[in-house]
Parts: sequence; structure tokens; C-alpha cells
Amino acid sequence: MNLDNLKSEFPDYDVDTLPDIPEDWADVSFRNDLSPSFESGSKNRIVFIQPEDPEEREFPSDPRFIVYELDNDETIGPFLTATDDWDKVLRMTGDVA
Repeated sequence: MNLDNLKSEFPDYDVDTLPDIPEDWADVSFRNDLSPSFESGSKNRIVFIQPEDPEEREFPSDPRFIVYELDNDETIGPFLTATDDWDKVLRMTGDVA
């Protein structure tokens, strides 16, 4: 997977701590967001992936994964979930673990 956006927008993020991201997802990370983000390939979802270490997150008590629906024009739509369970994220995006 191409992680050029993540590496340029979040140069201090340890990419070795990323979960196994499905191949059809796209790195859409943007520096004004709190964390790197990926657009799922099978459903209109965007997943923000915060650092593995809670102390490296802006809000350490927040879950690692945050999922939103994407509207038809690819803007962030309704909030779907915030969780530390990667398998739950994969189920929500149609990429069953």
C-alpha cells in the first residue's frame, strides 16, 4: 500500500504500528486532521487511525480507530463508531476480518 500521504502529513507516525490495512483502501491523510486516515474500498467509509500508544494521541482516552460515513461528494458524513477493535472496523467497512 502506498503511504506517501501519511508519511508526508504525519512524519512522526510509526507506520510499523498500523494494523493490516486492506489493499483496496486509499491513504487520504491530511495534516489538518488529528490522525492519518484511509478511505475504505468496499463501502463509503473513512477511518482515522490514531497512534497505537494512547500517550501519543491528542486525547489519550480516545479510542484508536474512528469511523465516519462518506457522503456522495466524499465529504465526511455521519459518525459511525470509535473503537479499539480493528475487527469491528473491518466489519463496518465490509472488509470482514
